Amino acid sequence: MIEPGCNRVGETGDISGDVRGNPTASAGAADETLTHTPSASRECKYRLLPGAVYLVRASGDAAILALSITTVRDTRHAGLPLEDVVDYHLIAGEDMEICIPGNAEIKHVARGISAFLWRTWINARSIARVVFSDALLTAYPASNDRKALKAFNRSLRVLRTLDLEPGRCFSSSLSFMVYGCRSNPKLFSRADVIPTGPRVAVVLHLHYLDLWPEFAVRLESLNRVFTLFVTLTSENHVVQADISSRFPGAQVSVVPNFGRDIGPFLGLLEGGVFEGFDVVCKLHGKKSLRHGKATMLGESWRRRSILELLGDSAQFDKILAMFDDDPHLGMLGSEAFRLPNNQFPAQDAWGANRDIMRQLAGRLAGSDKVPVNLDFFAGTMFWFRPAALRNFRGTGLHHVDTFAAEEGRTDGSVEHALERLLPHAVRCGGFRLANVPAAF
Repeated sequence: MIEPGCNRVGETGDISGDVRGNPTASAGAADETLTHTPSASRECKYRLLPGAVYLVRASGDAAILALSITTVRDTRHAGLPLEDVVDYHLIAGEDMEICIPGNAEIKHVARGISAFLWRTWINARSIARVVFSDALLTAYPASNDRKALKAFNRSLRVLRTLDLEPGRCFSSSLSFMVYGCRSNPKLFSRADVIPTGPRVAVVLHLHYLDLWPEFAVRLESLNRVFTLFVTLTSENHVVQADISSRFPGAQVSVVPNFGRDIGPFLGLLEGGVFEGFDVVCKLHGKKSLRHGKATMLGESWRRRSILELLGDSAQFDKILAMFDDDPHLGMLGSEAFRLPNNQFPAQDAWGANRDIMRQLAGRLAGSDKVPVNLDFFAGTMFWFRPAALRNFRGTGLHHVDTFAAEEGRTDGSVEHALERLLPHAVRCGGFRLANVPAAF
């Protein structure tokens, strides 16, 4: 058994002592074997016992638990979002070391027959997991409530086992590990925020009002000054009052349900509301009502975008610094959703949108042709400099008659064409696109 504490960075300790009690004891009984407790400022590296099961948790107010796991073949990096309702379990492989940050703890909970049964049970129940080398990383509800367990498993069963390539981040592929916010982060009173140099706005479109708490938690965790604009597609006095209460000075408007998030955004752009700001962050409540993998993709897409575009106050400051350092920087977005890329080639990125783009491009000042080389942020969530999108002023593209009635289309609509034309207008205006700094 290893005593509480950790080795210095670069040193390796052993988490290989005997588990107290019977070798076939349940994971709960084995919890008594403490292996590592949080240390405010030190990283700790340990060698893991092959086949043993470890419970990994975090403490404090961090949004991401960053792990590095080294095997004889390669090193993997995991960015695990911290949720009070989720625990992470690691079944160690051969010759495996784990680097634990200061905000984490790890407990040796099972070995031997108990660990074998654990792995067998995970495989039998199709619990979502990441496979790398001969190890497994899984997530499971922290609550023992039967209803919570059932709901958690039902939502994750759409995922298959993922065998990741060396060097890839776990959370870039496994949807449930990309939350981007926790249930109880450290919240700041808006009276205690730290003023920033640039004038910042955050614009959020919400069609699905049940997503407001997710955005509210992330925005409240930023102790920075910004002005919030929210567009809704229906009146809801409870939500509107909550927005105004949490963010005094927020401007909330109810708009027709046309154009998804892009129509209301272009309406604000045409109205000149962003002209008094240096930079703006555009977000929306992306969600898929289809079943199975599409639902998980929508959740992952939204949560990862929130994480990378807002993250925490440090991420917020890095993004503002990038705009401040480069006056030609017009738009910042997530590299994971910047298309085309290796996983999504140009032909797929164009989709069925080229003809619609050609029709719309003629209405943009200085960008009357479709781009030769497509480059855009899928999902239309990004930071931008208002001056970089002035080509859209005066086009009238925000009007309701620009858009067809909502039919749930996933390609070939005016909205999808505009998604690709927004970054094109940025480049035509003499500005450039860039990726946000890595959030983990």
